[in-house]
Amino acid sequence: MKNHLLLFLLLLTATASLAQPYPLPHPQRLHAHNDYARELPFWNAWAADCGSIEADLYWHEGQVYVAHDPSDLHLGYQLDSLYFESIRSVLQRQRGRIYQDSSHQLHLLIDIKNARDTILHYLVQTAERYPDIFQSPSGVDLVLSGDRPEPKDWPGLPDYILIDGRPGDRLTAQQMEKVAMVSASFNAVASWNGKGQLTPDRQQILEEIVARAHEQGKPFRFWGTPDTPSSWQLLIKNGVDIIGTDEVDRARHFVEAYAKSFYHNPLPQSAYTPQNSTFPASPKNIILLIGDGTGLSQLYAAYTANAGQLTLFNLKHTGRVHTRSADAYCTDSAAGASAYATGQKTDNRKIGVAPDHTPLPQLPKRLQEAGYRTGVITSVNVGDATPAAFYAQVPERDQIREIVSSMYQAPLHLLAGEGDALLELFGESFDTLQATGRQLLTNRIRVDSDSSQVVIFPTDTFKADSSEASRQAFANLLEDALSFLHQPDKPFFLVAESGRVDGGGHSNNMKMTVDEALSLNAAAARALRFIDTHPETLLIVLADHETGGLSLLDGNLENGWVLGHFSTNDHTGVAIPCFAYGPGAEQFTGTLDNTAVHSRIMQLLNIPSEP
Repeated sequence: MKNHLLLFLLLLTATASLAQPYPLPHPQRLHAHNDYARELPFWNAWAADCGSIEADLYWHEGQVYVAHDPSDLHLGYQLDSLYFESIRSVLQRQRGRIYQDSSHQLHLLIDIKNARDTILHYLVQTAERYPDIFQSPSGVDLVLSGDRPEPKDWPGLPDYILIDGRPGDRLTAQQMEKVAMVSASFNAVASWNGKGQLTPDRQQILEEIVARAHEQGKPFRFWGTPDTPSSWQLLIKNGVDIIGTDEVDRARHFVEAYAKSFYHNPLPQSAYTPQNSTFPASPKNIILLIGDGTGLSQLYAAYTANAGQLTLFNLKHTGRVHTRSADAYCTDSAAGASAYATGQKTDNRKIGVAPDHTPLPQLPKRLQEAGYRTGVITSVNVGDATPAAFYAQVPERDQIREIVSSMYQAPLHLLAGEGDALLELFGESFDTLQATGRQLLTNRIRVDSDSSQVVIFPTDTFKADSSEASRQAFANLLEDALSFLHQPDKPFFLVAESGRVDGGGHSNNMKMTVDEALSLNAAAARALRFIDTHPETLLIVLADHETGGLSLLDGNLENGWVLGHFSTNDHTGVAIPCFAYGPGAEQFTGTLDNTAVHSRIMQLLNIPSEP
């Protein structure tokens, strides 16, 4: 039992391997400070899977109380009734283990406030009445802190009683065996309010004191640290093994979310720098690249994890786009994409129609009538709201059958994306689609064909992960779409949606967010390469909305890791960034409404706003 916590922490470190620069935290690393002051002593901390719970013992008038000082005596808390009986009830329900996971354990840290010898005698005497806790493999032991016994007396203590060590202890090997952890006052290292960073000299002291404990093979703990996420992060990334907190539930949420909020990118991609500086006065072709759910924080997370480089950040024409819908401050993809497609605001969930359900003219139709070759591609389902906003007109985004039926009437030369499930559910609609003379293809665009095409790929074909091949998959689709649409004698308009950054926000998953943002970035790089050989083409990169309310708490540009915090699993109302390159790029700088994106495209192409 003595070394279970150390073993558990070492296992955490080992499983970290090369996936991140330091071990990810776990609730077992939490220490519930002054636990008896909580609304439900023991139970709150136990439910949070804390590896350490602190109880102060204070002697007064012949009795030992769980108390910090005389001001707590009125509570009348006793160690056995407050903790030992609660622990016993857990063991009885869980086959003798304090936690169902047998690798998890519990230190009950006893902070002796006065009358050390009297309290120690009481502690041993009381513990002996609970052999099911202290004389069996329950996963529970006692750790003495505060006014500790003299080191020479440690070896004579019962096996279930360990010691909270100090950095200045001078111990024999036998005495060191009794040390469960090494603890120190944080105030001895720095006077810090939990905001910002430590000064370099204080940072060095922190690193040295933690390293000494680890050299002794012991986990380390500070007491008296600020109780904030910034402080917890400082302790975690500096290898402090046990994190003291008075806010157990908040700290538990922080460490449990950490694995999804942290990402170390093992494979940075090179950023492309655009080559052209001179363009025609107006564009012939337009590529509208939409990163669903992608706000500035998502892109900066990708920039950080990509070792401080991002193709999109090499573009000089940038702006901001307001995304609100007709009926909500926070738009959804249906209304957000419809604003780009139609130039008018509509209600959330409506696709291509006004709030009163009146159909609205959409860009592909207007441009096809003007002689443009038009296309919509997506890295997600072709029936999802964002791509559908450019070819369907339905009052409810869940009307999938109607959206699929719209595909064979869509004014598109190319529609491509995932959707094998749609083929299974609505096969008859796709049969009708082929009857219109369009090609229904699977798995690839026929770039050598002049026929209109609907191309369906299996689900997750374009899902990005840490591999470069997956991050380039959507860029490859974009390149094929450009090869198909581009003809010397005809202009084209292509909508390309990179759709899964949105999923990273909805699931509060930093890895997914970064991988998919790098997929978007790779697609942008491919479009920029095209423009550098076809300078009559304009690229506009933006989002329909931001998802997740992402803020960035920490990161390292050199090592490529980032830690974030998602404030919601839904869309937010923050303005999203806009990037442009090519003829007319300056029209997409400053602050725009989402409907203005549509109107400026129409102006650049010299097409009247009204049909």
